[in-house]
Amino acid sequence: MNEFLIKIIPIILLFATGWITRLLRVFTTRDADLFLKLVLNVTLPAMIIATAQDMIMDKSLIYLPFIAIMIVVILSIIGKFTGRQLKMNRPDTGSFLVGIMIMNTGFCLPFIEAIYGRQGVLIANLFDIGNTFMIYTFVYYHAIRYGKNESGSLDWKKFLKLPPLWGLLIGFGLRFLNVKIPAMPMLFFELAGVATTPLIMLSLGIYFHPRVKRLPKALLAVVLRMGFGFLISYLAVTLLNITGLPRVIILVSGSAPIGFNTIIFANLEELDKEFASTMVSISIVIGLVLLPTLLYLFR
Repeated sequence: MNEFLIKIIPIILLFATGWITRLLRVFTTRDADLFLKLVLNVTLPAMIIATAQDMIMDKSLIYLPFIAIMIVVILSIIGKFTGRQLKMNRPDTGSFLVGIMIMNTGFCLPFIEAIYGRQGVLIANLFDIGNTFMIYTFVYYHAIRYGKNESGSLDWKKFLKLPPLWGLLIGFGLRFLNVKIPAMPMLFFELAGVATTPLIMLSLGIYFHPRVKRLPKALLAVVLRMGFGFLISYLAVTLLNITGLPRVIILVSGSAPIGFNTIIFANLEELDKEFASTMVSISIVIGLVLLPTLLYLFR
């Protein structure tokens, strides 16, 4: 069997396992919430710290977070224009706009890790600094604006308390100072980090629940998030002459499905939760085909 398929098929099977266990009522979305909470607070930061030890410092990587920010800003402009043309109500417009701006980079991570290993994971997480920053500031602002509390303010603590961000700071700080982590804690970080991919894919499978509400508009949101996200990413790497693995990571991450924070923000700010769930579910199905295809083409 093709080596690429050998690495990708187990990841898809993990997603399918999560979906089947939900159908059999072995796990529920509450369990998936706990799995992702464990990833956010323990396994992902540990994997980032362990990965940073092998990182080759490259000044060109400083562009990664800013490219992610640029993608979100451009898509917000496109989304606002499209939303006005569709003449949707405020809750629908809010879900639509938030959905196309949030890149589900966590969905991409297992595929990137399977193909490119630790180096790919670290570059992907550098890109995600910009994405994460925008999610908890710029995107959340729009969720507030179109939700129940138009005068609400941003909670910066959500961003400053993100464990993956601190994992990056610690990992890069130690790497920049050329400080080697002792064998025992390093083994802990490696063992904890290994659980990241299975937990993410199982959780996504458990969450998977496609619905038909406003299907055409949901499909349009997916096209904007993934299709236009790819086009913007391609223009960025071409104009900036970015090559090698960073180029691949930008193209794949820029084409990521709609993020699960779309559902979280819809719930917090009383946007259309069912519409948000439909967009996320459809984009996951497409992502299972699109992302492995992109990784194969640009490998």
